[in-house]
Amino acid sequence: MWGGRSINILLQDAHYALRTMRRSPGFASVTILTLALGIGANAALFTVFDAVLLKLLPVRDPRELAVLQETGPHETGRALVSYPLFQRLRDAMPAGVELIASTIAKSFTVATSGAATHPADGQLVSGEYFAALGVRPIVGRLLTPGDGEPVAALSYKYWERRYNRNPQAVGSAVTINGAPFTIVGVAEPGFFGLSVGERPDFWAPLSMQAQILYSGNYASSGNSDSRKPWLPQPDVRWLHVMARIPSLQSPQTVAAVLNVVFRQDLERAVQFRSGERARRLFLQRRLELQPGGQGFSEPRAASRRPLRVLMAMVGVVLLIVCANLANLLLSRATARRKEIAIRLSIGASRARVLRQLLTESTLLGLLGGGVGLLLAVWGSAALPRLLSIPLDLKLDFRVVAFTAALSVSTGILLGLAPALGSTGSTRGWRSRPARQGSAPAGAAHLARFW
Repeated sequence: MWGGRSINILLQDAHYALRTMRRSPGFASVTILTLALGIGANAALFTVFDAVLLKLLPVRDPRELAVLQETGPHETGRALVSYPLFQRLRDAMPAGVELIASTIAKSFTVATSGAATHPADGQLVSGEYFAALGVRPIVGRLLTPGDGEPVAALSYKYWERRYNRNPQAVGSAVTINGAPFTIVGVAEPGFFGLSVGERPDFWAPLSMQAQILYSGNYASSGNSDSRKPWLPQPDVRWLHVMARIPSLQSPQTVAAVLNVVFRQDLERAVQFRSGERARRLFLQRRLELQPGGQGFSEPRAASRRPLRVLMAMVGVVLLIVCANLANLLLSRATARRKEIAIRLSIGASRARVLRQLLTESTLLGLLGGGVGLLLAVWGSAALPRLLSIPLDLKLDFRVVAFTAALSVSTGILLGLAPALGSTGSTRGWRSRPARQGSAPAGAAHLARFW
């Protein structure tokens, strides 16, 4: 356990390390900047890696969320359901289980009062969407199941960008694809929807599909007409569904209920399939529940391999940086051999000198990590454009903790070999007693640290 004496010794070591750096500013500057490049590249990439592959959705209890997946003989992927099927699935859910439906975000032509038209990304969602996710309004209210009128809720970023965070935006009129809407509220900051890579500017009720001519991706399992309103058509599949399953409920039980209703829909739609084999394969389709705490995963799946490859590459770059700097420190340790020998001769233990040298290298690593974190802010903003994933990246606790751990590890790795080499090569100095009066003038000054 660390006591007051250990902390005082550590502070002394850090103070002496800073004095050593001041005596060699060129060496310290080159080392810190070189480490900053290596650590900054790792921190920037980890920021993207964290946002795409690790971070949970900024909603209430994200681990309770599950995505509806459709499996079959030939394909497996996110389920697309019709609005009538979604209603039946929702009504069949056990107590406490909530289903929400949403479309993919797409670009719309939007016009606010007194302003020219501009493109904005929008998404249609079911009325339960915000309440089930636990997303709260920062101004006004959000969409509810009772919304049958043309209303819209804005994202915080869009409200900030277009309305300068003016509360008077609530209640004002906006035109979406030529249809008049009323803004009812603004979602809390940080909420960006359920899919990585999508950043909706606004949300509107599913019932507005025909009014704004929403024409996103859909599939038809039988007799349908995409030119007519989609809501009443059981064969226009266009909605992605997510479930919130409380811990008291079993996902297996919920999946079984879903498949009872889904089977009924398959038996209704199978009549539009020609051929006995096609009908048999069609009826083998099932619904599954997959963990949804990180949202819908198509961009995540596409980016997983490139991000892992890039992480490995920048890790190798950092190892090369450490190897080169270790050689530089070894050369510098040779020049400091006399200083280390004096410390050993006046009574310092080898472990004490080792700790001092490792403190110096760790401090270099932390300073390099601090500068690297600043570089990561710039680098993490450029990486999403290279990966074609729109992300709103911010430095959070995980990124800072990763950078700090990487900086300390790099500093120890960097200084371990030079420290062992320099103290080992001067071990013989300790066995020769110093003659009285032979200690250099600086020995008394150095003795203060032991």
